[in-house]
Amino acid sequence: QPKRCHNNCVFCFVYQHPKGVRRELLIKDDDYVFSFVHGNFITLTNLGEPEFRRILDERLSPLYVSVHATDPEVRVRMMKNPKSGRILADIDRLVAGGIDIHTQLVVVPGMNDEAILTKSIEELAARHPRVLTIAVVPVGLTKHRGRLPQLRTFTREDAVRALDEVHAFQTAFRKRHGSRIVFAADEMYVLADRPVPPASAYEGFPQLENGIGMLRQTIDAWSKGKESVRPRNGKRER
Repeated sequence: QPKRCHNNCVFCFVYQHPKGVRRELLIKDDDYVFSFVHGNFITLTNLGEPEFRRILDERLSPLYVSVHATDPEVRVRMMKNPKSGRILADIDRLVAGGIDIHTQLVVVPGMNDEAILTKSIEELAARHPRVLTIAVVPVGLTKHRGRLPQLRTFTREDAVRALDEVHAFQTAFRKRHGSRIVFAADEMYVLADRPVPPASAYEGFPQLENGIGMLRQTIDAWSKGKESVRPRNGKRER
């Protein structure tokens, strides 16, 4: 059995499923082995000393960590778990042990955006190169939120503001570290009606399965192969 999640995040995707989904979709996994093997994001809140020792001794690297906020009070408020406030101490322990980490910040308007987002990006980037990347992702909400607090939908204005900040950090980090480090989710470009960056801006697509760069790959694949597409009726409209 996978290690289970001990948090009650305000945006928990498991609690946003409609009734009647298959049982496996209701498992709240938070397993560091899945993170290492499959790239699943974990929170580190359910790790005890044996788990930390195994990660360090067996060099389970890289790991994928959901941070959301480096500010202890904000992270506790978002995840409803007092252990979640020690995130930077846990990351520092892994980093000191030679573990590389990909991180994500799921942005909830009014909770961890603006100044909190700035602080989180700065504090995670200060741990580069062991903190390899920082993903900035808009919160996903469904209408099936009976067990969760009411949250505001991510808007175009939110996306524009977050993208401006991410791009400013990318410029600064490239000069300072030689890497952009922080990347915005594809959805933000769609919401903000901004052009999707070129493939080179994704630096190898390290967080592709987190929805960062999929649009660019799709656009490039279509542009490369569209001339080979043939309609079933033999005609092609220009």
